[in-house]
Amino acid sequence: MKDKEKISEKSKGLIGREKICCYLRDFAGRPIGKKLFYKLVDQGLPVEKRGYQWFGHMDQIDQWFLVNPNSQSLKNR
Repeated sequence: MKDKEKISEKSKGLIGREKICCYLRDFAGRPIGKKLFYKLVDQGLPVEKRGYQWFGHMDQIDQWFLVNPNSQSLKNR
């Protein structure tokens, strides 16, 4: 497990819906829920599902929120 975390930290990759939801926090600083996660995916959040696993990249997600100001209020950064 520690090796995966080191790889993830180096590449700024997020593996799994829970990790992505933790990265995307609401105004109170809590991880967003899965309903909001799927709503953002429908709006074009740059994440990919491979099999049963979700993958995303922090830089791409941050850039997406800069380009989509309507979704900016959902991300507390």
